[in-house]
Amino acid sequence: MDISSAEKEKKHLYVKYAVLLSIFGNLILFFVKLYFGIISQSLAMISDAFHTLSDLSTSAIVLFAAREARRSPDLEHPFGHGRAEDIAVVSMSTLLIVIAFEFLRRGYARLYAENSVKNSLAFLVVIILSILTKEIMARGAFLLGKKANSNLIKADAWHHRSDALSSLPLILVYIFPSYPLVDALVTIFIALLIGMVGIKLLKEAVSTLMGHAISKEEERKIKETITNNFPEVKDVHSIIIHDYGGKGVITLHVTVKGSLSVLESHQLADSIEEVIYKTTGYQGLVHIEPEKD
Repeated sequence: MDISSAEKEKKHLYVKYAVLLSIFGNLILFFVKLYFGIISQSLAMISDAFHTLSDLSTSAIVLFAAREARRSPDLEHPFGHGRAEDIAVVSMSTLLIVIAFEFLRRGYARLYAENSVKNSLAFLVVIILSILTKEIMARGAFLLGKKANSNLIKADAWHHRSDALSSLPLILVYIFPSYPLVDALVTIFIALLIGMVGIKLLKEAVSTLMGHAISKEEERKIKETITNNFPEVKDVHSIIIHDYGGKGVITLHVTVKGSLSVLESHQLADSIEEVIYKTTGYQGLVHIEPEKD
């Protein structure tokens, strides 16, 4: 549907909340991991702290895409910039797939590891804090994504959850330090889960960008709306929806009696286009065809 200015502002507000949540949570984790890494002299934990800090880059992607999508139509983009969000979802979902492959690689390598893992209480505390923080961030982003009906925020939420899931094997490693096989199998399972989510989000975003056929239910509703309001229409076919991220066009063909004049056909097309806009929010483009004898 065509998104009004008020709805755009509301959606942008939800995106800002999601970005602030991401920045705040990642900064907390960065300082906590850096602190424990320094006092325990753990290079791995210090490295992980800066990996968490790098997650702020995804927040920048989300914010940039949301601002682009919010821009008004111009001469080069008469239907607005709504697809900027879909482009960002492609990059975010691709990132999830890359993360999944990295976890698969680590899990496979871990299958053949023989050395046990050395742990400490500080190690466990940081892991649990990281999981809880990332899961809270994910749940908050999922809620905001649902309210804003934004796949972009949902993709960012899955990125948070992937970070939380990636830490789960470390708890098992802490409990069973002498069994690296446990770590390997759980890591592979999590990699497959994240990969499937990334592929699903990627397919949805690419499908929207490339244009997809309308569902049978959408087609039925459009046909019923037109035939119920305009008895002179004998048939409706060739329905195509061009979605530009909240703004778009519905093109269709209608069959009428061949005796209708050019003026009458033109007035009928205008009336149908007006009904289409009122019921769907999309601009209508109607092609009139004469009924075959």
